[in-house]
Amino acid sequence: MGKATTYGVVIVGAGHAGAGLACELRQHGYAGRVLLVSDEARPPYARPALSKACLLGNATLESLLFRKADFWMEAGIDLALGCKVDRLDAQRREAMLSDGRRIAFD
Repeated sequence: MGKATTYGVVIVGAGHAGAGLACELRQHGYAGRVLLVSDEARPPYARPALSKACLLGNATLESLLFRKADFWMEAGIDLALGCKVDRLDAQRREAMLSDGRRIAFD
């Protein structure tokens, strides 16, 4: 098993709460490394609107994104898209992602 990549904060789930937390951390001056993990292949988007406005043809998927795609990189928030947390060891502060990455967190 390879060396773990270390993050200050790992957020599991990129729905409204997870994406909002990542943004709030930056807005309030948190300077540590942040990882947002999502089993979706797309950057965080508004899911309730997807089932209403988008499916009715009143919105595009792009318009449902919480932030423009380049926001995450510019804010220093890493996205782990299309993968899940397979194992979480809270005592050792490590997570194993479904893509094989080992993540340590503070």
